[in-house]
Amino acid sequence: MTQVGKLILVTVDSYNIELIPATTWGKSLAHLARQKGSGFRSIWDKIRERELGRADRKCEICKTSASSLICHEKWQFDDAQSVQRLIGYEVTCRECSNILHLGRASEDKVLWEKAKVHFAKVTGMEENVLDDVLDQAMEEWTQRSKHNWSIDISHEPLAFGFEKKLNNLQPSSQQERKWQGIS
Repeated sequence: MTQVGKLILVTVDSYNIELIPATTWGKSLAHLARQKGSGFRSIWDKIRERELGRADRKCEICKTSASSLICHEKWQFDDAQSVQRLIGYEVTCRECSNILHLGRASEDKVLWEKAKVHFAKVTGMEENVLDDVLDQAMEEWTQRSKHNWSIDISHEPLAFGFEKKLNNLQPSSQQERKWQGIS
């Protein structure tokens, strides 16, 4: 775990692990795009396409050219002000996304085992290192989930005007997240 100012990062090799606080689950641009009537779908498609092009249509962590790539939103957390701030994107394959969202991956035994195998392959580290990373990240997640966060998406000019709508979304439950495949 690395502390940079007030920001705590659980970083292992190329992975910056960020467990989204339970109070903001589903409050993302990708989720907003899936909301009927949000008016954000076409904007999200432009953002995603821009980021896929920037990454040369490869996972930015393991460098695979997977057929199904994810535009992963990267967040910075200001714990003192309870602000979750969009700071950019990272294009990932499904396997690397599962590692970045290891709290969710750890809820499914098969998914967790696949995540550990992929982690070991990419980093050259032992699979059990990911268990230790999960423990560290869960400690941080538990503390952050005690607070209500405001979402700052000002980094993304294409999302201008959608901040209020995003902040008004109700946090997703764990079961909802499984059904929707939110990533």
